[in-house]
Amino acid sequence: MLRRISQLAIAMVLALGLISLALLTIQNVTPVALSFLTLQSIEMPVGLLLVFAVAGGLVVGSLLVPLSGGSRRRGIPSQQQLDREFDFDDLV
Repeated sequence: MLRRISQLAIAMVLALGLISLALLTIQNVTPVALSFLTLQSIEMPVGLLLVFAVAGGLVVGSLLVPLSGGSRRRGIPSQQQLDREFDFDDLV
């Protein structure tokens, strides 16, 4: 039950983000050109640049998760492991 609620919450957040991105894209149709140091891009709408930036961020973020080790789950420690870690006999 809790898993289904968390999946629903994630889906709602993603849907809200996509709707917000779509609204920003529709409202920002003014063509702009990006410049970095001496390089300059072609003119394209601001909304399209926002879409590219979000898509690039999602791709880079999903590629960095395995490198950071964030997807590894630690198991629940056994009582023996907890006893070894929190050995209070030495304090007496």
